[in-house]
Amino acid sequence: MLSHVKSVLFTSSIIVSTALLLVLSSVQASYAIPTIFCNVPSTDTTASGTLVMMMNYYNYAYKTPQTADTKTIITSLEYGFKKLEIGADFIGSGSFVDGGNYPGRTDWNFKWRVMTQGSDEISMAVGAMFLGAKKYPGDQYYFPSPYIVFSKAFKDVRLHLGYQNNILGFKQADLDNKKSRGLIAAIDGVIWKHPRHPVTMMVDYAGGPLATWGIGFSQPLSPKISWFYCFYKPLNNPIPLSQAEFPKQHWIGVTYSMPLK
Repeated sequence: MLSHVKSVLFTSSIIVSTALLLVLSSVQASYAIPTIFCNVPSTDTTASGTLVMMMNYYNYAYKTPQTADTKTIITSLEYGFKKLEIGADFIGSGSFVDGGNYPGRTDWNFKWRVMTQGSDEISMAVGAMFLGAKKYPGDQYYFPSPYIVFSKAFKDVRLHLGYQNNILGFKQADLDNKKSRGLIAAIDGVIWKHPRHPVTMMVDYAGGPLATWGIGFSQPLSPKISWFYCFYKPLNNPIPLSQAEFPKQHWIGVTYSMPLK
C-alpha cells in the first residue's frame, strides 16, 4: 500500500505541475494565474494556440529514517485550443515506472471550460486526469480521475469548489477499500502586485480517504518564462488502517510559454 500511495501522489503532482506551466499562457490577464493548484484543478485553461513546456524537479519527504527521499525530473507539455486544453507528462526512467511510481511512461489530461465569469455569473470547467494510465494488480490504481469545478472571482481573490472522482488516480484507498472521491476546494490571489513580476499564492484541499492540503507560489520572470513552487501534505499520516506513511511533497519548476499562431 505504501508504494501505491507514493506513486499516486507523485503522478497527481506532476499533472498539477504541468498545469502550473500555464502561469504565463494568458497574455490578456492582468495577473496570470495557473490552471491548477497543488492538487486541485481551477476553471482556467491554457491560452488558445499556446504550447507550454515545463521542466520539473520533484521530491518526496519521509519521516521514517529507513525510507530515503524520492527525487526525479519530469518533462511536460500543455496546449490550448479555444476553451479546451490537453496535456501530457513524460518520464524517462523505466525503472521508476516499473516500480509503480508513475502510471506509465506517458500520462494525459484534458480540461474544457464550460462557463466563463464575465459573460456568465461564474466560471465552470470539467476535465480528467490520468488518461491512458497503467493499471496495477489489485484493481485500486491508476484510473482516470474526472472532475467538475466552479470558481468565483472577487476583487483580490478567487474561490474554487468542485467534486472529483478517483482522486490521485485511486479507485479505492486503504484496507477498507473506501472510494477515493470527494470535495475539492481552493483559494488563490496575487499577493505582490508588481507590474511585470506579480507573485500569486494558492492554497488548496482535496478530500476523500487520501485527503491533502497544499500551498504554492508562482511568478512570471518574463513574457514567456515563469517559475513555481508547491508543497503539500496528507491530512491523515499514517493512513488509518494500513498505517502506511503518506509522504510530504515538494516540487519546483520552470516553464516556457510559446504561442503557435
